[in-house]
Amino acid sequence: MGKRKIDARRIKSHRNYTITEAAQLLGVHKNTISSWLREGLPHIRTPRPILILGHALKHFLNERREKARKPCPSGHLFCLKCRAPRRPAAHMLDYEPITPTSGNLKGICEACETFIYRRVALAKIGSIAPDCHVSFPQGQRRQITPDIKRTYDWS
Repeated sequence: MGKRKIDARRIKSHRNYTITEAAQLLGVHKNTISSWLREGLPHIRTPRPILILGHALKHFLNERREKARKPCPSGHLFCLKCRAPRRPAAHMLDYEPITPTSGNLKGICEACETFIYRRVALAKIGSIAPDCHVSFPQGQRRQITPDIKRTYDWS
């Protein structure tokens, strides 16, 4: 099973949690909370139970998430296979519109040759991919079928 995103907004800052309460609240196993304690999550070590301050848990999770982020510099798209920001092969990208003002930039990773994507506002394409050639798809023509009058014999 892959990693789950843990929602730190579920934690109440002014409340203390035991290990099992924190695990139930965040939807993780209690061993995960114990490993966070070993990684440096501040806690009150009374004989039993071990108490975790709500604001300390929230700060720990937000800090951990910020440390794991890898923002893409301009001209790069995030490759899921390489797990790193990569340049598109031959500096070529396709823009696939999703809404009238935004869409996806799609390219091919220069390292592993898989598709790479980046969500972008149409107005910001120039600043996000300054040295890349971006192609915009042409709208497909609608095929108009002539009305066929059908006569039915109901007898």
